Amino acid sequence: MKAFPSNVFSRSITPCLFYLCLLLGVGVLSFKKPSYNWDMLAYTAVILQYDAQTKDVHQMVYQLASRQLPADTYDQLAGASNPERKNWKENDAAFHQKLPVYVIKPLYTMMAYGFYKLGIPIFKATVVPSVIAYIMTGILLLIWLNKYLKPVHATITCSMIMLLPPVLEAAKLSTPDFLAGMLLFYGVYFMVEKASVTAFFIFGILAVLSRIDFILPLLILLPALTFLAKELSVGKLIAFMSIAVVVYLLIASNALGYGWNMLYFPSFFHTLNPKHEVRSAFSMHDYWELLKAQVMTALYHSHFVWLLLIATLTLLQYRLYELKSNMAILIIISLLFAIAARFLLQPVIADRFYIGYYLIFVTLFVVQLTKRPRVMVH
Repeated sequence: MKAFPSNVFSRSITPCLFYLCLLLGVGVLSFKKPSYNWDMLAYTAVILQYDAQTKDVHQMVYQLASRQLPADTYDQLAGASNPERKNWKENDAAFHQKLPVYVIKPLYTMMAYGFYKLGIPIFKATVVPSVIAYIMTGILLLIWLNKYLKPVHATITCSMIMLLPPVLEAAKLSTPDFLAGMLLFYGVYFMVEKASVTAFFIFGILAVLSRIDFILPLLILLPALTFLAKELSVGKLIAFMSIAVVVYLLIASNALGYGWNMLYFPSFFHTLNPKHEVRSAFSMHDYWELLKAQVMTALYHSHFVWLLLIATLTLLQYRLYELKSNMAILIIISLLFAIAARFLLQPVIADRFYIGYYLIFVTLFVVQLTKRPRVMVH
């Protein structure tokens, strides 16, 4: 594979500057006009808990929301026309019952806390990690595709990708989804283009610190790299897997104070019902009803089908016998298994959960259309 030219930007500075302005423009717009999803209330509660002097977190969250959010947005989030949200506003216990799902994203909440301490209003601070992730993803995307396309063509392609609806929407959300997706994207880049499994693992651990379910790509891809691609020794595999499990348990322990299981998902299963309420018993009936409902959501109300289509089209460009010798095909198949495992553990279809997968599949699709990626040699 040819080395990345040091003067790639100097050869065509205008399209690159246009692209960077586009990224910054979207970032500024996302910061000024975020999506105001309900999750920002829960994450604000977690952030406030980092301040020991904050006593009544529940009351403080809604007081700050009434001051910092537009009036119509506050009414919507506070449950003016939604009984559940109204209950969370009026019932401290019901609100805190929601927090175990939010205290297990320490990298995201600590980043937001840092921006809050720098003087950014707390609700705005919750969207800053998504804005940063959007810009950083766009920059790496340009670097990656410049290896295979002329600068002008790379800039146009990157602009189209970064303006895709699910990408734009994720940049405006007060969630860790884009942050975790960016870290996975960076990890895959270093594995494909730099042949660095260690870098992939480091970025993968950071992704787990952002969203606990991102342990799945690590648990699936690392063994594949060991036993199929022979890119990782068994000793390193054991070390990496052990570190990943320890990090997972440390993160999951944040939910212990709310009465949840140390492994997290056994307790999470009790929320697997159409209303995502915490119930005393796990119901397979509710689980299957939720699965069916989310499959319909995938078909009609998300871009999930396009995600699978892009992955399939990319795989069709390869020969299946290359599974053991081609990094890209190994990554795509492993990530598809990770997506399936995630859906079974958390049967919710929303584009924001899969933003990193979208970007990886689209990028590998473009790369394969232009030039065959690296074939591993042993």
